[in-house]
Amino acid sequence: MTQATVSITICVPGYVAQIRPAATYTNSLKVDHMRAYGYADQAPGDFEEDHLIALELGGHPRDPRNLWPERLTGGSGALQKDRVENWAHDEVCAGRMQLADAQRRMAENWIALYNAMLAGVATAQPTTAPTLAPAALPTAAATTPSPAAASPTLAPVLSVLISASRYGLVSATTLAGASCNAKARLPSGNISSAQGLVPTKLAIASGAVSWSYNTSTQTTPGTGTHTVTCVLDGVTRNASASFSVP
Repeated sequence: MTQATVSITICVPGYVAQIRPAATYTNSLKVDHMRAYGYADQAPGDFEEDHLIALELGGHPRDPRNLWPERLTGGSGALQKDRVENWAHDEVCAGRMQLADAQRRMAENWIALYNAMLAGVATAQPTTAPTLAPAALPTAAATTPSPAAASPTLAPVLSVLISASRYGLVSATTLAGASCNAKARLPSGNISSAQGLVPTKLAIASGAVSWSYNTSTQTTPGTGTHTVTCVLDGVTRNASASFSVP
């Protein structure tokens, strides 16, 4: 899909409904992905198998690489992502944002794009909205996100948001390719050396990174703190979240 075809695809009402995969497919994939992301012990109903590049922005409907389990609630959950997807779609169809730019920004750091939406950042001067024509089903190639040239003014900003924090598990969202490590400060004040926390991990295409680690019944009860630190292109960012030890 390209900028030249948005008027006969994503900007046509009802287009997304024609290409959306069946729930039986995404629900099955969600179970597999939750296991891979370290969420196997959590309720599938708390997650949505979401498209990294939204269907309304030309994302591939069924490619597992464009799907991932996203928590429904929280500061960086699926409900917030839905909102920025709809906004970006409207911007593209109104001619205020290029499709390739919207796809790139969504893939690299949708949270930064969400913040830009809230701040009312203008992406371009308004132009006449494209004329809409009857929808046509795309080929698989047509729905593959188009590469975009790098734009210094739209460079993604490294950030870290912790999406899950409990004793034995910490997950975060950052920029794809960031090198991240996690620490768990126990209620006693000591830093946990549990197996599973040691390895440095690279954030995957969706920006997700997660650690599962061994717990002990001998740990002092109380409140501990997870800290995730990520580095990308010489920039370092971190975030912390509490967890409870029963």
